[in-house]
Order: sequence, then C-alpha cells, then structure tokens
Amino acid sequence: MKSQFVKHDISTEIIDGRTTYQQRSEIFSQLPDILVLQINTCCEGLNLQMYKQIYFTSPQWNPSIEDQAVARCHRVGQTDEVDIFHFKMSSILEGTQSLEKYICKVQDDKRRIYI
Repeated sequence: MKSQFVKHDISTEIIDGRTTYQQRSEIFSQLPDILVLQINTCCEGLNLQMYKQIYFTSPQWNPSIEDQAVARCHRVGQTDEVDIFHFKMSSILEGTQSLEKYICKVQDDKRRIYI
C-alpha cells in the first residue's frame, strides 16, 4: 500500500505496534501527507489536528475508541472540517450478517446505553 503512494510522490508513513518511540517522533516531525495508524497503538495522547480525513477500515467493539481517534484530528475550537469514512464489508452469504455489521450494531447498542 505505502509503495503505491510513494510511487506517486505522496509521503506516507505507517505507525503500528512495531514502531519505536523514536521512530514515532521522527514520523511526526516529518508530517507525512498520509499517516496510517493502528488504532489500538495510537489511540492516546496524539495531536493530529493537521489531518483532515480519517478512514476506519474496521470497526472497534468499543465505540469510544473510534470517538477518541476522531478527537485526535478534530480539537475543541477547531473550525476546519474533518471528514470521517467507515469502510464496511457485507456478507456474500444470503441471510447472514458480516462481522463488521454485527460490531456496528454492538456499537450502536453501547452508544444508546451510555447516552
């Protein structure tokens, strides 16, 4: 994935559980055009206000983790819009539900409980 962006001169970095603290610091100082983050690795303590689009490729069981990820890009008092995209898979088996749809239903149920 990263190589395709780099091929088109789009600076791209990836942060996941293997990324050291020093590598993270270097990546954030470079401000790449695209920053791919593993949500469980990067869900706390980041200010990503310079990014205006968020893409969720798989839902989380706990909806507050996704809310916190959005809050990293959209800070209180910010006037810029942040676009949020959720990719959801559908089941190819008739009459069955995909895991992603089930997780989204669980998220909705949890949101109703906590509101």
